[in-house]
Amino acid sequence: MDFSKIHPDAVKFNEIACCAFTNLQSDVSDIKEVYSKEIGEKGEKWVNLFLTIFSNTSRLHFIPSKTHTGFYTDIINKEYEHLKMLPDSMLICGHSPEQHMHALDGIAKKLNKGTRH
Repeated sequence: MDFSKIHPDAVKFNEIACCAFTNLQSDVSDIKEVYSKEIGEKGEKWVNLFLTIFSNTSRLHFIPSKTHTGFYTDIINKEYEHLKMLPDSMLICGHSPEQHMHALDGIAKKLNKGTRH
C-alpha cells in the first residue's frame, strides 16, 4: 500500500532502513539524552521506543511528528558520517555500509522534504 496517497508526509522504512536503525554503528546516546529531556516526563521511554520499534521489523510506515523528524534526522546524520569511515565490508547484519547509507539517505530526504540535513 502506498501511504503517500493517504498522507503526503507518510514515511516508509524498508527492510534495510529498519536494519540500519536496529544495528546502529555509532553511539547515539547523546542524541537520545537531548530528546529525552525535550520530550519531558516520559521522554526516555519514548526515545527508546523510537529506536526499538525497528527490531524484528522489515517494513514500517508512519507519519512523523516534528520530534520524530528531528530525532531521526539527527540519528541519520551521525550514523551516516560514521558509516562513511568504515571499510567497505559487510556489517554484522550482512549489509554493506553503503547499503545502510543509501537507505538512511532516502529516509532523511523523505523526512526533510527532499534534502538531507
